[in-house]
Amino acid sequence: MAEKNKENRKPHIGKAKPWAKITGTAVRHGYRTVMVDSSAYPSPTPWERLEQGRQAKAARGGYAGYGSPAFGQQAVNGELVVNPQEAEIADLIRRHHRSGKSLQKIADWLNQRGYTTKRGHQWQRVSVKRVLDRIYGKTPRMSGVDDASSDQS
Repeated sequence: MAEKNKENRKPHIGKAKPWAKITGTAVRHGYRTVMVDSSAYPSPTPWERLEQGRQAKAARGGYAGYGSPAFGQQAVNGELVVNPQEAEIADLIRRHHRSGKSLQKIADWLNQRGYTTKRGHQWQRVSVKRVLDRIYGKTPRMSGVDDASSDQS
């Protein structure tokens, strides 16, 4: 009887094309998936289009929007400007660091006086380090290892 049902079924409309490939879920649901060589149609991905837009905006001098602006800065109408309150805190951090205080002591001092980070959290030594990195430029992670760019002077 099962053989009769197979014979009585209607045939599929159309035949498989050489460029059509039937895969996984498509087989179970009877769909045909068209596989196309994407190199034949070079269109940028959404991520590439976003990156191109950011680069174009940065080239025009605008803030490209890679996360929130650094401590001491804020974005106003697409441009980075100095945030006076945060710039004052950054200067306090710089002065305390120059006087020889440790990162933890600076963080404790800021917390005792009610200063908060850009997002309203208490200061941690890593937060202080990031502000100092922005002020002085990043330092190598390992002692005794110079930056490769300074070797090419």
